[in-house]
Amino acid sequence: MEGPRACKKEEFKDAINLINQVFRTSQGHNPTMEEEFPLLLSEENLENMRVIVEDGKVVSIVNFYITTILIEGIPIKAASIGAVCTHEDYRGKGYSSLLLDDAEKEMRKKGVDVILVSGDRSLYLRKGYCKAGWAVRFDVYPEELEEDIELVEFENKYLIEVAKMYNKQPTRYYRSLFEFKNLLKGATTPWGNFTYKTYLIKKGDLLKGYVVLRIINDNPRKGYVIEYSGDKRIIYESLKKMAAIYSLEYVRVPCTFNDDMVEVLKEKGVSYEEINLLGTVKILNFQQLMEKLKPYFLQYVEKDIIENLRFSEKENNYAFEIKNEILKIDDVVKLTKLVFGDKGFGMEVDDISPILKEFISTVFPLPFVWPGNLNFQ
Repeated sequence: MEGPRACKKEEFKDAINLINQVFRTSQGHNPTMEEEFPLLLSEENLENMRVIVEDGKVVSIVNFYITTILIEGIPIKAASIGAVCTHEDYRGKGYSSLLLDDAEKEMRKKGVDVILVSGDRSLYLRKGYCKAGWAVRFDVYPEELEEDIELVEFENKYLIEVAKMYNKQPTRYYRSLFEFKNLLKGATTPWGNFTYKTYLIKKGDLLKGYVVLRIINDNPRKGYVIEYSGDKRIIYESLKKMAAIYSLEYVRVPCTFNDDMVEVLKEKGVSYEEINLLGTVKILNFQQLMEKLKPYFLQYVEKDIIENLRFSEKENNYAFEIKNEILKIDDVVKLTKLVFGDKGFGMEVDDISPILKEFISTVFPLPFVWPGNLNFQ
């Protein structure tokens, strides 16, 4: 066994072949993983493609891509893990677990605060990843609209306009133009029974939003929104039109609790389901994350509280301290659910001082991104 280590350039195609075999061709699909995940699975990201090699070939791999998430404008560093697999002839040896530990060490070196994983396998749950975060999911049904809403199919010439709409959101992924272009192209790569449409939404002569729509070609056909941004009321109405155009049974839409769309749903009396964020989440570096978030806290908590706020982390024990009053948490899952919340609510914490209780209930759960958007890597 050689590794865990970074994938070498000469091993890249071997690694991609393994990933495609596990996730696509073995299920009768075309080998499209490299096209779908152009940032995660690229030669530029080789250092973050962690592999084990046996008999001269890549037999197990864990991949991650590092990006910045802005929490109401405050930057934190996140890593997205994806395309984790082991060749069927080499399973049962604990290779994925070794690689995940190795990946976390690399992430720590690179200053990652939070890890997002596309799945919820026992591999992740055993290592402290958990279902967390507070989001909602709702369905929009087809309806012919009299309203003056025009759907314009996306072309590359509109990319800057789309990026400007996305970048107005205070809580979002930070994307370079290169990232935006490649994420959009990757996330709309057809595979299996999925096809995609990206629309700009116009009302009158004004550009009001955009939607990236997955069409699930089952019987009956359904829709799923990968990403949207812009005027939420007009976007909601435009989804009715999309559902009608493509004869979709419904269009399913996820969004986080802090999204303006939630207010639209409440105003219209639309029912929705409270859910967790897609996949699983883990706080990797608690103390560093909290220090970065102090400017966010300062927006909602008095200055003297922030000046007396301390955080500590030692061997999976975490502590918040304000003016010698301490809250200790002995489990990363409890910590993650406290910071990001759970579906429908923030986590209750008992037996703590009024000052700590007020601080925690004010700043948590954090507003956050929906991980399953274009940045789903």
